[in-house]
Amino acid sequence: MPYQDYIKGLIELFDDISFHHIPREENQMVDALTTLSSMFKVSPHGDFPCINIKCRVGPAHCCLIEEKEDGKPCYFDIKRYIKDKEYPPEASNNDKRTL
Repeated sequence: MPYQDYIKGLIELFDDISFHHIPREENQMVDALTTLSSMFKVSPHGDFPCINIKCRVGPAHCCLIEEKEDGKPCYFDIKRYIKDKEYPPEASNNDKRTL
């Protein structure tokens, strides 16, 4: 609501103005930037950190998936459990509940 009130005040400064609604699912970049901007405190001098953005071909979470040292993919244990109902040999009781 504070943003809406602020915009209503700015409208009076323009001769002509129009607004276009863009659904959130089509506006992911702005949504992400809004979230990021809400995390920063701006100094009285208007200084703020620079945000570098890189475009990726695939989803960002795919960049975080690492292969295990044994060469098996991260989902290997889950797939084995679904197929054979077999837990990894080193699985603790907590790991078994999680799986």
